[in-house]
Amino acid sequence: MARPLGVLDVLIIIALIIVAAIVIYFLWPLIVVIVIIGAAYYIYKWYRHRM
Repeated sequence: MARPLGVLDVLIIIALIIVAAIVIYFLWPLIVVIVIIGAAYYIYKWYRHRM
C-alpha cells in the first residue's frame, strides 16, 4: 500500500508543475514551429509519393 503524500511531496509536485508551466510558456513558439515543420514534411512526403 502506498504511503500518504506528505507536505514535502506536495511541495515538490507543485514546484515541478510550476517549472513545467514556465518552460511551456517560454518555449511554446518553438513547439509550434516544430509542429508546423513536421506537418510540412508529411505533406511534402505525401505530395512526392503521389507524383
